[in-house]
Amino acid sequence: MHPNFDLEPAATALEAVVGAIADDQLTAPTPCADTSVRDLLAHVIGLTEAFRQAATKEAVGRSVPPAVGPETALPADWRSRIPAQLKALVEAWRDPAAWDGETEAGGVSAPAVVMATIALDEIVVHTWDLARAIGQQPESTRPTWPSCSNSSGTHRPRAPRACSVRSSESPKTPHSWTASSDSPAATPPGPADHFRPRPSLRAIRAIS
Repeated sequence: MHPNFDLEPAATALEAVVGAIADDQLTAPTPCADTSVRDLLAHVIGLTEAFRQAATKEAVGRSVPPAVGPETALPADWRSRIPAQLKALVEAWRDPAAWDGETEAGGVSAPAVVMATIALDEIVVHTWDLARAIGQQPESTRPTWPSCSNSSGTHRPRAPRACSVRSSESPKTPHSWTASSDSPAATPPGPADHFRPRPSLRAIRAIS
């Protein structure tokens, strides 16, 4: 299948925000309740690798739900690791074969085209989260969103997310994994709207 969209613009925006984070901002709060910049950066490291493996299909049958929260260590090389993993993620999803069939990430199986959309969603919303935490407002957090349903009409299963609902101040984006319900099948993307305040990473993990 030909790639439906390219992750590079969103990945580049996230890389720019990560590069602007100072050491003394690591303890700053983010729009995810009880979640610091440090916690969210650790989550970004995990998700970028998880969705790269989803593209290559190497995670099928062995992926696990993401570990999130203060107990997840942030590697000392995060400033170089995140950009490198973002680039690897972008390249992996540029392979047409990445978009074929089913794949897996975070213990969840879904059509590859849906997983690619989840990856885009994760990058965009966490770019916004981190930008707000350090006082930025990147315009790139307002992209043109692809459909979250595949050509057969099958919609997304429950997402392996750290922050599953959005802040009331978040960018207006169509319903996607950030606003999905807790049911295995959510409704198709709808009109742009605001999202509700999000629970903490730890609370989401406890109910996932």
